[in-house]
Amino acid sequence: MVSRDFPTRPSAPAITLPSLLLFFVTSVAAQQPVAGPQITLLDGKTYSAADLKVTAAGLTAPALPAGLTLDDVRLITSTSATPLPPVEKPEILVELAGGGSIAAKQVTIADDQCIIAWSLGEPLKVAIDAVRAIRFQPTVVNDEFGKSLAAPAADLDRVFVTLEGKIDSVTGLVNKLTETELAVELDGQVRNLPRERVFGVVVALAAPESRLPRCTFQLRDGSIVGGDLVSLEAGKAEVQIAGTNKIEIPWEAVQRVTVRSARIAYLSDLKPTAVKQLAFVTLARPWQRDRSVTGRTLTLGSQTFEKGIGVQAQNELTFDLPDDYEVLAATIGIDADAGGKGDCIFEVHVDGQRLFSERVRGSDPPRDIQVPVARGKQLTLSVLPGADLDLADHADWAEVRLMRNKK
Repeated sequence: MVSRDFPTRPSAPAITLPSLLLFFVTSVAAQQPVAGPQITLLDGKTYSAADLKVTAAGLTAPALPAGLTLDDVRLITSTSATPLPPVEKPEILVELAGGGSIAAKQVTIADDQCIIAWSLGEPLKVAIDAVRAIRFQPTVVNDEFGKSLAAPAADLDRVFVTLEGKIDSVTGLVNKLTETELAVELDGQVRNLPRERVFGVVVALAAPESRLPRCTFQLRDGSIVGGDLVSLEAGKAEVQIAGTNKIEIPWEAVQRVTVRSARIAYLSDLKPTAVKQLAFVTLARPWQRDRSVTGRTLTLGSQTFEKGIGVQAQNELTFDLPDDYEVLAATIGIDADAGGKGDCIFEVHVDGQRLFSERVRGSDPPRDIQVPVARGKQLTLSVLPGADLDLADHADWAEVRLMRNKK
């Protein structure tokens, strides 16, 4: 009989209670669905939308109500666990004709296409007529460049170059841009300019964009893109910018999307019919569109806002109410730039009747309000000083907007 020596099986390691709990928690966490973006509707309700898809038919996700379209949405916020990278000063800034700007690592132009290398994925290919300007020294301010950008020519590009320490410009047609030179047609002849001498280019704009972009995409590197969200599927957002031009943005690059719904009218986009401002003991400051009264980003607590109105008590702004709007909504509070100080009273009047009044102090958290305004003709936003006269009364009507019901 042949004996066979079998290898000795190593003894299993002892399983302790902490290791068992760790295994259980890890296994359960691995089975949890990945959180999707947060959807904020016009009425303020929020949903976590895992597996979100956006098509021409609307928005779909397991947790979303049926029948939603972009007109029902105010904000789409990323809930990615990946920490945001520090926003660095861009090496090159590409300003888009449809609104916004892209922080670029490198930019080239060929065959009427602008190729933008950036830190958020594959290079973007944008038609040159979707570009407003290219800044090769984005931190340097030049008055002539700013004037040209505000009123671009309809037929010729304007190229700004550095010569003997001064910035000068020429007008022509940009043919090509490489990593080493810029080819521009001047008076029928193509001239090559060294790339390192080019300060910036303002692109000819024959037909300025006549409408505001439906969506504003704030990206993780600080870039901002204005356009229409055509679709979101398979981790990519297709965005239409400046006419019929389209680009693809990796969804993981998106921090948030602000939607300009057709059911909303922002008061900061409307012209008031009457303005009353009275300072008591502080320097009189005019009201500001989409800024605090001191000209900074609207900030309540730790939350910032892209739209809204900043005022100083005592202030009244009166607007004609457009037809078919039923509700005024806003987030109110005293701006963070007041350092926790301030004490004032927010009021909403419709046709001379006070419908809302709330005292707010600088230490109070921001408050969301909704006030019915249906069938009204005139709307007045009023901020009155509180106990400390108008000291530090930097009042914010953040995201103040008129809303119409869904039809």
